[in-house]
Amino acid sequence: MVKFLNLKSLLIITFILVVLLGAAQLVLANGMSGEGQKIRGLEERRSQFQGEIRVLEKEVAALGSLSRIQARAEELGFSKNLQVFEYVSPPKLAQAP
Repeated sequence: MVKFLNLKSLLIITFILVVLLGAAQLVLANGMSGEGQKIRGLEERRSQFQGEIRVLEKEVAALGSLSRIQARAEELGFSKNLQVFEYVSPPKLAQAP
């Protein structure tokens, strides 16, 4: 009767499988680590951009305030015109009966 696998060959196959699975785990862990670093870098950039957005929003709010616009208009020579205008509607046209 022929034995398919003796103990020595079974140990060798088991050892090879363990080594292959260990190598596969290292490759996968390395790939995930690289992706994690990319994600961390992107999150940092997003955080920087959000900070810049907040600064720009404050600047827009300051530049758009009515008091600043009025002061800038006066600097440019615009003045308040206190004249009152009366808008006249166009005359009604005759209608055919």
